[in-house]
Amino acid sequence: MSMTIGTTSGVNELQLQAMLTGQLKEATHLEGWEAFKNFFIKLLNHLPGMNLEDKEKNLRDIYNMIYGEKTAAASDKTHSIETLWPAIERLIHLMEGDDVRAMEFELISHNVSGMTGQLHTPGHLTLVIRVDDHTLPEIALSNSDMHHEMLSNVLTHNMTSKDGAPGLYQLDQEKLISRGSSVELAPAAVMSTSHGFEVARALEASRVLVQTSVKEISNLDEQIAQLDHYQKLIADLTQLRSVQDPDVRTELHSEFIDNELAALNTHRQQQLESHQRLNHEFVDTLVEECADDLLQGGLLCKDAINTKQSLLSTFTPHMDTLFHEADNHRLQQIQSQLSLAYKVADLQAQLQSSESFPQEPFSNLQVAMRQAETGPLTTLLNTALNAIRQIAPHNIAREEIEAQARHASGRLLQPLEEAETTMAKLLSDPGIRSDMDSKTTEKMVTQATRLPPFTPDKMTLISRAETVHQQNVTISKIDRLLSEGLTLADHNVLDFPRERVIYELQTLNTQLPESQRKSSYQLQIDELDEGLLRRKVDIWQEHVGSMPEAGRSPASGNAVQALTALKDKVQQLTISGQGKSEFKGFIASLITQHQVMESVEATLRHYIEGNKYAIKDVVNDLAGKMSAIGDCPRKHALMEHITALQTKNNELDTIYKEFADVQQKITAVARFHATWSEDLVKTFSNLKTQAQDLPGGEPKKTLLRNMAATEIKLLEVQHLERMFSEPGPLLAKATEANGTPSPHWPQVFPLLDQAAATLKQLPESTRTSGLATRLGNDTNNALNLLKGMIAAGPEGDKKYMAAREDEYKHLRDFISSMAGYLPNGNVLTNAVKDIKHENNFSSRTLRERFA
Repeated sequence: MSMTIGTTSGVNELQLQAMLTGQLKEATHLEGWEAFKNFFIKLLNHLPGMNLEDKEKNLRDIYNMIYGEKTAAASDKTHSIETLWPAIERLIHLMEGDDVRAMEFELISHNVSGMTGQLHTPGHLTLVIRVDDHTLPEIALSNSDMHHEMLSNVLTHNMTSKDGAPGLYQLDQEKLISRGSSVELAPAAVMSTSHGFEVARALEASRVLVQTSVKEISNLDEQIAQLDHYQKLIADLTQLRSVQDPDVRTELHSEFIDNELAALNTHRQQQLESHQRLNHEFVDTLVEECADDLLQGGLLCKDAINTKQSLLSTFTPHMDTLFHEADNHRLQQIQSQLSLAYKVADLQAQLQSSESFPQEPFSNLQVAMRQAETGPLTTLLNTALNAIRQIAPHNIAREEIEAQARHASGRLLQPLEEAETTMAKLLSDPGIRSDMDSKTTEKMVTQATRLPPFTPDKMTLISRAETVHQQNVTISKIDRLLSEGLTLADHNVLDFPRERVIYELQTLNTQLPESQRKSSYQLQIDELDEGLLRRKVDIWQEHVGSMPEAGRSPASGNAVQALTALKDKVQQLTISGQGKSEFKGFIASLITQHQVMESVEATLRHYIEGNKYAIKDVVNDLAGKMSAIGDCPRKHALMEHITALQTKNNELDTIYKEFADVQQKITAVARFHATWSEDLVKTFSNLKTQAQDLPGGEPKKTLLRNMAATEIKLLEVQHLERMFSEPGPLLAKATEANGTPSPHWPQVFPLLDQAAATLKQLPESTRTSGLATRLGNDTNNALNLLKGMIAAGPEGDKKYMAAREDEYKHLRDFISSMAGYLPNGNVLTNAVKDIKHENNFSSRTLRERFA
C-alpha cells in the first residue's frame, strides 16, 4: 500500500510505519534510481576532479550492476553476490572513509553460525545495505549452493558482525586501507575473495557433473570430450587447492575441494566403466569390419587399411582409459597387424605392376610375419601371404640364392670392419673426433637388414652394423652438444633447457661401452652439471636478494622449494665431500636468509597495510634480524621500511612526551598550582596539528582523545583568564578625544563586578594573586579615568556631574567590598578619598543616611 500526503511524493506502508515509530533508518529508504542518485551525489560532493556528469555516470553503472536496468522496486529477480560485490567495491572507493566504515549489511531471515560466515541455507535470502542512515532498496540474493558459498566467502574475508546482532555486519576495519579521505579493501582481502569465488564456481561445475547420472555414450569422440571435461575440472580444483600465495587462505576450502575431488573421481570411474563396457563391443565390431573391409577382390585395400589406422590413431592417447586391459591389448595388436597388412598390400601391388617377382621384399615380409605376435588379423594376413606364395617362382636355385647372399655379405663386411676399427680408436682416444658420416653407418644397417635369405650370420651382421651406427651417432651427438658450449654465464639459464641437454648427454653416454672416451665424456658432463648447479644457485642468490615489489619478494613463491631441490641435487655431484658440505651450507644459508627476510616482510606488511604502530622491541627485533643478512637490494628496501616504521614511532613518541609536559602544565594552571602563559596555547595547538598529521591507527586515536579532554580543560583556563583580561581593553577605549566618557565606559563596571565575584571564590595561590593584581590595576585605571572625565566635564553641568558621582560611588563600594582581596587596596582607598574631597561628593550612601 502507498499513500500521498498533500502534493508530496507517495510513501509506502513500511516507510509510513517507520516514520510513525521514529525508525529513521527505515523511513529514509532510497527507493528508485532518482532517490539513489540524489542521495549519493550529495554524499560524494567531495570528489576532486569529477564533475556532476561523471559522478552520475559512475552511480548509474553501480546502480545497474546491483539492481539491473529496471528500477529497484520493479526488479524482482534474484542477484548473484559475485555480480553485486564488485559494484559495492566501486561504491566503497567513491565514498568517504568514515561513511564506508559506518556501512551496515543486513541478511534477513538467516541463521548465522559464529563469525566464519557459514550460513544455514534458507529458501529465501535478502540483503539490505545502509549508508549514512539511509537504506538502499532490498536486494533478493540467489541462494544456490554456489552463490551461498560466494556469500560466505565475502563475509569471511571482508566483514565482521556488528554489535553481535544476528545477520548484521559491517566491513572489517582491519581489512580497510586509508587512501587520504577514502579507503579501499586490503589486497589480501581482495585476493582471498577472488580465490573464494573461483573455488565456488569450480565446486559448482563439479557438483553439476557429479549429480548427472552415468550416461551410455557410444560415440568415441564424445567419450574423449567427456574425459577431457573431467580432467579439466580435476585440474582446476587441484590448482585452486595448491595456491601458494600467502594472502590466500586455501585451508578454508581444502576440505570442500577434497570431498568434491573424491566425488568427481568416483563419478569419473563409474562413467569409465560404462565406456569400457560399450567399447568392448566396439573392438569386436572393429575386428569383424577389418575382416570384411580390408579384403576387396581377393586383395588387401590400402585405402581401407589407412582408414582403419586413422580411426585408431584418434583415440590412441586414450586407449588405456577407454578400454579394458584385454581390449587395449587387442587394439595394439590390430595397429601392429594393420602395418603388416599395408606391406602385404604393397607387395601385392608390386606383383601386379612388375614382370619379375620381388623376392627380397617377399623374404623380408615372411620374416616380419614370423616374428609378429599372433593377433585378431593373423588369419587374414596368412591367407593373403599364402596367395603370394602360390605365385612365387619355384625355379630359383638355392645355390644361386646362397651365392647372391655371400656376394652381398662380402660387399658389407669390408666397410663394416673398417668402421669397427675406427670406432675402437675413437673409444680408446677421447682426443680425436669422428670423421664417419652417420649416413654411411646408417647405409650399412640398411644393407645388413636387406641381405637376402640364407645369408650366413645375417642377424650377427645386422647387430654389428647397428652397434657401429649407434655408437657413431652417439659420439657425434655428444661432441656436437659439448662443442656448442653451454655458456653457464647466460642469464637465462633458468629458462634455457640446459638440464634437458645435460640429461641427454648423460643418456647418450650410458649407451657407450666402458672406455676412455666414455670416462672423458663423463668428467665433462659432471663439470657442466656442477657449473649449471652453481649458476642456478647464483641466480637464486640474486632472486633472494632482489628488490621486493610492494613488500613481497618476487622469489617468495618458490624460492625455498627450488633451493631445497638444488640442495638435494648437490648429493648427486661427483665432487669431494668437503665441497658438497660447503655447497650445501651456502644453499642452506640462502634459504635461511630468504625465510628471515620473508618473515620481516610479513611483519612489515602487517604494520604498513594495517597502518599500525610498532613498539620499540618489534622494530629492534626486525633490525636485528636484518643485521645478519648480507648486503643486497632487498635488504636495503626492507631497512628503509624498518627505518620509516621507526621514524613513525619516534614521531608518535615525541608528540606523546611533549603533550604529556603541556598537559601537566595546563593541569597545574587549572588547579591554581601555576600561573598562566599564552605559550601553553601555542604549544598545545602545534602538538594537536602534528598529531592530526600522523598516520592513522589506534595510538593516534588515543592521543587525539586525550588531547580533546585536555583541550576542554584548556578552554576552562582560558575562560577565566579572559574574564580578568576583558576590562583592560575597554578601559583603553573608555574616553573620547575631549576626555569625556565614550560608550565603552559603562561596559567596564559589570566586567569588574564579574571578575570580583569570581576572584572571591578562587583559592589562595600564585595564580590567584596575579589575577588579583590585574583586577586591582584595572580598578586603579578606572579611578584615574574617572578623575580625568570629571576634570573634562562641562562647567556647571549638574547632570554630567551627577552621573560621575554615581560612577564614583559604584567604584567606592566596589573597592570597599574587595577589601583584603586586592593587593593595592590602600592605594585605591586613598584615591577614592581624593576624588571625594576634590569634588565634594557625598561620603555616605542613601542607605547609610537613613540607618
